[in-house]
Amino acid sequence: MGIFIDLKNSEKADSAKIELLTGVNRRQALIIENIQVNQHSITEMLNMLGLKSKAVCDARDALTLLTEEQFDLILIDMQLPGTQSFETIQRIRRAEAGLNHQRTPLIAVTAHIQNGEHEKYKLMGVNEL
Repeated sequence: MGIFIDLKNSEKADSAKIELLTGVNRRQALIIENIQVNQHSITEMLNMLGLKSKAVCDARDALTLLTEEQFDLILIDMQLPGTQSFETIQRIRRAEAGLNHQRTPLIAVTAHIQNGEHEKYKLMGVNEL
């Protein structure tokens, strides 16, 4: 199951896909984004969908918070400095496997995507872009 919301045309977003985000088991999201204005925008969009959220600026804070709290959805900026995004996704998935947890839906947030990257992200453990 994947979720794609075209932010440029959000009013045209498929309501069935949005409903998946606001289902009974989807109540709190973690936003991993290093730009505050983007954190705010994503938080506001999630609020409109009925989700609470917490935002962090880097991988270290995200991984710490994930050991302290349970989230129903993770959104991660794929343009974090260096290789933080890729490493963070891998560490999240390894931790879930080690704890025998169900995989948390993880959405990669990006302003652009090139041909072939969608499959690369899926293989890394991203549910959708």
